Amino acid sequence: VVLREKSILRLEYRVDSDRARSARVQAIIIGNCGSLPANILLLPDAAVDDGKLDVIVVKPESFKGWLDVMVKIFWENGIVRRTKWGKKAREFATDSVDFRQARSLVIRLNRPEEVELDGDPFGEMIGCRITVEPGALTVKVPAQ
Repeated sequence: VVLREKSILRLEYRVDSDRARSARVQAIIIGNCGSLPANILLLPDAAVDDGKLDVIVVKPESFKGWLDVMVKIFWENGIVRRTKWGKKAREFATDSVDFRQARSLVIRLNRPEEVELDGDPFGEMIGCRITVEPGALTVKVPAQ
């Protein structure tokens, strides 16, 4: 699920039972697998079988904030984390990107906004609650 608009979104979000956070964001991306096409690692801790949602809140407030987003996603996630040294290195801290893992996520927007689901337009929303039911999906594979 991707929420985004040309202008900043004003919203409130709550991860699990944490306190609600008010934020001005460019996008919220929710998934359970981490890589995009071109092998870009967007959600570095995502695993399809861990029973958790992976959430990235993108909230740059300046040109420097956008540079921080690029460093975090393309440099740190895309290159540094994939090296032996990078797995031990301290992460680059920034307020422009917030990575979270959750069993539930509640989002409340100030006004209806367009939503995408798996890259396709999905309509408008003003709020939602997204949850995970671990083990709810049964996958069958052929015997070898």
